[in-house]
Amino acid sequence: MLPKLTDKDAQKIKEIDQSVANKWKFEWLDVLVQISKGTEQCDVRIGDCFEKVTLAGQAHCKVCDKVTNYGSRGVVSLKEHIKSTKHVKMHFESRKCYKVDTMLKQYAGEPQPDTEKSVHEPVAVPMCDRISNAEATTLAVAAEHGMPLSYVPILIGLAKSLAKDPKALAEVKLDRTAAAYKTKYGLAEGFHQKLMTKLRQNSFSINLDEATSSNRKKVLTMLVSFYDDEVGQVKIEHLASVEIKKTDSDTVFKEVVKVIEGNEIPWKNLVSVLMDSCGVMRGNKNGVETRLRLEKAPHLLDVDGDSCHHMHNCSKKLCEPFTRYLESLFNDVHADFQYCSEYAEMLAQICAVIVVTYCKPARFIPHRWLSAYDLSVQTTMLLDAYVLFYYSFMKNEDRQTYKEVVDQILSGRGVHKEGQRKLKDIQERIAAKKMTQDGKERKKRIIEKVLLKDTTTKLQLSFYCAVMHILKQYVCTFQSSNTMVHQLHEEQFRTFKEFLACFMKSEAVVNLTPKQAKVMRLDDPQVTLKPKSCYVGAQAELILKNSSKSDSHVQIFLSQVKDAYIQCASQMQKTLPLNNRTLKSLAALDPALANDSQGVQLLKQLALDHFKHLLSESEKADVARELIKYSVDDSLHSFRSNVVEWWSKVSARKCYPILSKVAAAGLSIFHGPAVESSFNSLGDIVDSKAASMEIGTYSAYQTVRYALKARQTTALEYFNRKDAHNNKVVDRHLCVNMRLSAQRYKKVQLERRQKKAMGVGKKLQTVKAVKEQLKSETKLNYENHIELELARAKKRKMEERLTELAKKKRLQ
Repeated sequence: MLPKLTDKDAQKIKEIDQSVANKWKFEWLDVLVQISKGTEQCDVRIGDCFEKVTLAGQAHCKVCDKVTNYGSRGVVSLKEHIKSTKHVKMHFESRKCYKVDTMLKQYAGEPQPDTEKSVHEPVAVPMCDRISNAEATTLAVAAEHGMPLSYVPILIGLAKSLAKDPKALAEVKLDRTAAAYKTKYGLAEGFHQKLMTKLRQNSFSINLDEATSSNRKKVLTMLVSFYDDEVGQVKIEHLASVEIKKTDSDTVFKEVVKVIEGNEIPWKNLVSVLMDSCGVMRGNKNGVETRLRLEKAPHLLDVDGDSCHHMHNCSKKLCEPFTRYLESLFNDVHADFQYCSEYAEMLAQICAVIVVTYCKPARFIPHRWLSAYDLSVQTTMLLDAYVLFYYSFMKNEDRQTYKEVVDQILSGRGVHKEGQRKLKDIQERIAAKKMTQDGKERKKRIIEKVLLKDTTTKLQLSFYCAVMHILKQYVCTFQSSNTMVHQLHEEQFRTFKEFLACFMKSEAVVNLTPKQAKVMRLDDPQVTLKPKSCYVGAQAELILKNSSKSDSHVQIFLSQVKDAYIQCASQMQKTLPLNNRTLKSLAALDPALANDSQGVQLLKQLALDHFKHLLSESEKADVARELIKYSVDDSLHSFRSNVVEWWSKVSARKCYPILSKVAAAGLSIFHGPAVESSFNSLGDIVDSKAASMEIGTYSAYQTVRYALKARQTTALEYFNRKDAHNNKVVDRHLCVNMRLSAQRYKKVQLERRQKKAMGVGKKLQTVKAVKEQLKSETKLNYENHIELELARAKKRKMEERLTELAKKKRLQ
């Protein structure tokens, strides 16, 4: 804090302001400045706000805790600061607070020298200090509980929102148990009831999958997608998450039926079910989808399995001929940098020297095979850095052989002498690190692929980056939140044709139809290109161009490329629904086909073949009439936009009620694995430390999260109330659910105790109880063992004594 100067320091102030145009004058302190805020007005004395400090041409504002320059304009600068918005706001806020001792003296009737002035004196703690103290408290709470700093603005917003009703805030009490049952039976129940109302009235689709939490609980999660005509949007919300004992088709089928029928949702409203393509979910005989279609919903559409999973499986087939050469390299590199933070720091320093963007080596995920594409891109970018890093672990005699490779990297990237010196120091520190035997073997494998067989590594990396990009692009498109179901068939067929063009002659692919694509022969030498003419990526083509035909690694690579293309294309041909009638008909929802004869015909199939169960007999008869009017309606082009907005505008005109109803059902169909994103938070909510946490509480969390996300709002915005006492802005149903949550919780607990008393279900033992039981059993076994040994010893002594007595009798 800067020293303050008074009129006693006039000579010192004169020396300080010697070079200033407008020197300090104590007469300024008596000048009055009129300020106002709303209807309030007052005169402020400059001396009550400013004081001179030991800086030339500078004065300190006590209200704002800020230094102001008066050297250029004199007292005018001080007046303008007092009239500034920030200063006026802080001044009037400070006037609302009074000194406690002054008010106590007034209450006691003690005389005050200047009553009006003393009453309006600011509080002892300035507003800026109070703000700083509140900020420090918030940050300390975040640090104490390990919260990310990104949560701090949310905490501030929550505090401001709750502070609008201080009386209610003072009565809020939430312990861990109360928070759990109020979330489950109060907050989530309100959103769940609203969702059930929508599902009972509208067509919807289900996306379900199973996962295992970190405390080894199997969780089946179901999401629903439906078109909400009130807001004109397709919403994805959480239907239920249930715990299952085993993952078989019978268990999953019963849980789905229990959720649908338990919530009294009509089966006719269920349009489709999207699952992965495992036998449990989509088996032809006993799969969940097959049983739903046979026993509950015969109208269920066949939209095939999750096409994004298909692409992952296809990419696995693409990589098979390369015998996990790159995948094992990815795993080794990730393991190296995962267990040693110093390696990561030194790799980052090497990247800085050769001007390469550093990123920590990621992990290869086997069940998401397209992660090989991401790692291939990352490894290609960091390959030179890996060469310089692992060069440090080579023996001295081997370093001389590959020193030329290092020099080429440094000269090619323009590393100057100072950078080379830094690089040498880093490599010496790397070489000095001690390693385990596993670490030595791992680095030996990495050195072999990065330095000894670098040509093979670069060829495969180039192939992975170039070809897998086609599959990755499809997955990224249909994992987005935008509704793309009308483009699903077209994009699948386009991706398949683009992949075929990588290794087949263009004339055999360009006029291909979906029906022909499902039966064509993919290894026919008449239509396939020669191995050297196949697409392998720019870097691989350059390496092949500069290599001789006799190189064994080149011949092996070209043979692997041909096998990879044929295996992957065969998998795509087998699994992708290239000739699926339902997906073809859904293309009629595209606004581009509004006045197209083919689009109108597909829309007719969609209404009378696929969604006929949603239409009454009179509506079926009126479909043709609406289609005729729809096919020649030029006004539809005036509001062309994305497919959901387009159909919401068509529905708003109320000219095509039947077609709008069909479109709403079609737009609700899932086209990507939305349910998997819900499992990302599973480890945060249900972890190994919270083994007793019910899946029902996790389900409540997800219900609330998806409900807020579907409404495109935050919790603070959704519950925000400008007037805390206005009854109209409070959700009465939600408040009732919150108050009844304790009653519902007690009822559920009572039912559980009654079942246990009746012998229904076995009592689950905690880890602590099992340990205590084992301890007591061990102690009891030990005591029994000691008692038995003592009895045996006593028996042996008696036998020995009897033997001695018998000997004495014989001797006598």
